[in-house]
Amino acid sequence: MTEPVVMRVDYQPPFRSDLLLGFLEYRAIEGVESVLDDTYCRTVRAEDAGVGWIAVTDVYEKNCLSVTVSPELFAELPSITAKVQRLFDTDCVPELIEAGLADFYERVPASHLSGIRIPCCFDGFEMAVRAILGQQVTVKAANTMAGRVASAFGSPVALPVDGLTTAFPPPLAFCTEDAVERLGLLGVVRQRSRAICSLAQAICTGELDLRPGVDVDKAAERLLAIPGIGDWTVQYILMRAFDYPDAFPAADYGVRSAFPDMKEKALKELSRNWSPWRSYAVMSLWCTPHS
Repeated sequence: MTEPVVMRVDYQPPFRSDLLLGFLEYRAIEGVESVLDDTYCRTVRAEDAGVGWIAVTDVYEKNCLSVTVSPELFAELPSITAKVQRLFDTDCVPELIEAGLADFYERVPASHLSGIRIPCCFDGFEMAVRAILGQQVTVKAANTMAGRVASAFGSPVALPVDGLTTAFPPPLAFCTEDAVERLGLLGVVRQRSRAICSLAQAICTGELDLRPGVDVDKAAERLLAIPGIGDWTVQYILMRAFDYPDAFPAADYGVRSAFPDMKEKALKELSRNWSPWRSYAVMSLWCTPHS
């Protein structure tokens, strides 16, 4: 029987894996993702429709991640490696972030977290669905709903990793005539149900690509054209699906809490001083108590 393979992914320190893992754990989709003993685990749907799993652990004394990949995914090791690099932001150069956010850290000293990383995502569609479900609700409520959606539309799997029971559904699963009604039965409000299905259809028709490397401005425009998706969701998707370092959801509660006396327009203008690293500023705010 073929055993899993273990790969090494290097990063440049400092690297706050504790903050990154905490962020992922707090937003993990039940059955699809888990964080156990400082290890991030998830199911992965292979190109041949098979399902495997990965496990990622920070080996901080060696400045690298240890990535365990199941045999079902051996044919996709280059792709898996690239996705892990994005998810854990291992290509980040901390010195650039420190210099670029000097003004930000001066204004919000508590948010100065050396080694902050932006958690991109392993799958853009999965993350975007989770973002839509999270609009104007608590993180816990969004997690519950995302778990229901994954279970109802995804594929059950039997894997040798605790907590991994489901492969997240592909966009095509939401392109059926009854998809909106099925989402409604799960408790998803109609506007979000339609937004998820419209998003899925845009991806399946090639109108939208939720992967890094595409034209971010055009992608943002297409996302905003989908009823039920507003600016906060677009900025969040840009940050995590497109690996975009300069997203800034000015209306976000955590962001506004750090600047309580500023109007949204003024805050957007001020944030230009932190470009092109505003995503890191936002992540810093989300990881500090005042947010």
